[in-house]
Amino acid sequence: MVRLIPHGKGSAAFASLRLRRAAVQRGRELPLHELLQGEVMMAYDIDKEYDLWLQEQANYLRDRAFDKLDIENLIEELEALVRGEKSAVESLVYQIFLHLLLINYWYEESEWNRNHWASEITGFRLQLNNKLTTNLKNHVLNRLDELYQKARQAAINKTKSSVKSDRFPLERVYDLDNLIDDNFFGKNFD
Repeated sequence: MVRLIPHGKGSAAFASLRLRRAAVQRGRELPLHELLQGEVMMAYDIDKEYDLWLQEQANYLRDRAFDKLDIENLIEELEALVRGEKSAVESLVYQIFLHLLLINYWYEESEWNRNHWASEITGFRLQLNNKLTTNLKNHVLNRLDELYQKARQAAINKTKSSVKSDRFPLERVYDLDNLIDDNFFGKNFD
């Protein structure tokens, strides 16, 4: 969506400079009479110039120019950002659960693979700790049992040719502190 916004605030020279800079950055030149009129200000098209649109919205927020915000698209983008962050931390928690289960309960393979699995856990933890905020931590705490069950099922599927499914504990055996503790790899890791 491209919006035309009247720009009558501030000096005409400043408005013209901003308009000219915006037009040049986009590979276009506005005629001088349009710049001097102060009536046309190009907004960025979210579908074609996402990064510029996003920066423009951030600038409007910073300047408290709330009347210029692209509210509908901004809401949609913020909601998508929240969904993406939740999905990312859930995926990392799932991966840590899965690899802890493999290290601690797939004895037949653990001797040869545990260092690799521990390395994977270390990478997942680094990402998880970088992403966790208070809100995301609360979100994950509410989903731990479900994520554990999914990881348990994946461990069962991965090991079904050599391990009975009841080897993997039905109830969650790790808490969030275990998942983010850089030194925790469970009982069978030395």
